[in-house]
Amino acid sequence: MYNRNKQWAKLTMLMIIVALALLGCSTKEPKEAVTQAFANSMLMKSYTFTGSMKLNELTIPTEALDNDPTSLAIMDTLRGAEISVSGAYQEDPMRLEMTLDLALQGDFSMNLSVPMIMTADMMYIKIPTIPMMPMEGLAGKYIEVDMNELSELAEEETMTPMPELNVESVRKMMQDFAGVLLKHYEEGVYFTAADEEELKAKPEGMSADQIVKFAVNEGNIDDFVTKLIRQVGPEILQLIAGNEEYKATLQLTDADIEAAQGELAEIKDEDLQAGLDEMKEVVTVNEINTIAAIKDDYIRYQEVNVNVDILNEDQTMTLGFFTTSAYDNINQDVEFQLDIPTDAIPLEELYNMGPAMGDLMP
Repeated sequence: MYNRNKQWAKLTMLMIIVALALLGCSTKEPKEAVTQAFANSMLMKSYTFTGSMKLNELTIPTEALDNDPTSLAIMDTLRGAEISVSGAYQEDPMRLEMTLDLALQGDFSMNLSVPMIMTADMMYIKIPTIPMMPMEGLAGKYIEVDMNELSELAEEETMTPMPELNVESVRKMMQDFAGVLLKHYEEGVYFTAADEEELKAKPEGMSADQIVKFAVNEGNIDDFVTKLIRQVGPEILQLIAGNEEYKATLQLTDADIEAAQGELAEIKDEDLQAGLDEMKEVVTVNEINTIAAIKDDYIRYQEVNVNVDILNEDQTMTLGFFTTSAYDNINQDVEFQLDIPTDAIPLEELYNMGPAMGDLMP
């Protein structure tokens, strides 16, 4: 039997989640309207946004944790952990601000808030107050990161080079990737009409011209993965190979792309089916879907729901998470809530404070 079958469960689940992230921003029937709505969303000149991700189910048999009290407490803390974000973006002059809030529950409960600001050349990250972790008076101060200097430092220290952070290039890349994905998945099989009652966390006052669900289930998962391997993957790799900006953004070389193309091409039909069969023996899809609300040809709100059972040595773990994202004030003047700090600590100065502080560098 294909000696890499045991990797399929992990690889295919990762590919499904990545595809959902792309397709979740582009679900409107018919496909011509879907493509246009996504293209419009990628060309937004300004907007405000909110989002969240919650680990709403994490069930691991206590035997798998050896009934260790610390491990059980950590699992209890992670279960129900929630990350929320809010912020604003404008294209010209380029500015992005975002505040990330992390809430942990249980015995290790804590709340952290991390504001950050990005301009064309600079990034500012506020150091949070972390319980039981001394910050040597740095908590509440901003770190200043010069992106150009950081790239030069990476080259001097033979570190991994910083990825290209060209917002426009990233948006165009996502649009192209979604275009490849969309053309290979059919309406009726994957895309269906939905209504507001199917949304789990609809924002107050939200209205939509159309709500559409994209779903992967036990009935179509073989077809979904097969198309990812046989059609979507090769086309996306070919797209990257022909675009120098995409290669720089993803930090891929021609050799990397050629190796990935070769690996996909070498997968035989019988090996692919064997991998799918083995994946379904260990992974049960309870729910994998995304629901998107479209208004005036823009993606205004979307939810992603994932809930799967994973069998490992006769023990079953359940993993479930739920994400939301919402956009407002599209192509309008946006009001930024964070001021660019004038007393930020340069990254180099933080790095020179010693190993403990150097570990805080992005």
